[in-house]
Amino acid sequence: MKIYTSMPGIRTRRRVLGLTATSLAAELDVTRQAWNQWESGATMPSAGYLPAIAALLQCGIEDLYKEGEDGQALE
Repeated sequence: MKIYTSMPGIRTRRRVLGLTATSLAAELDVTRQAWNQWESGATMPSAGYLPAIAALLQCGIEDLYKEGEDGQALE
């Protein structure tokens, strides 16, 4: 079983959609700093946030853990 320590798809997908970290943090009622830590891999969001993050980024939860070879989130 693979244990993930980062979610590269969060930043990649946000950028592809042209969304800001500030707006997404506000949608989830978390601080911008918390969102930035998730994007950088410093921390991971709790499992309870994953469905909402995936919905905001218009992808599946599994896509949050993926990054394509070209740096683009897999669709």
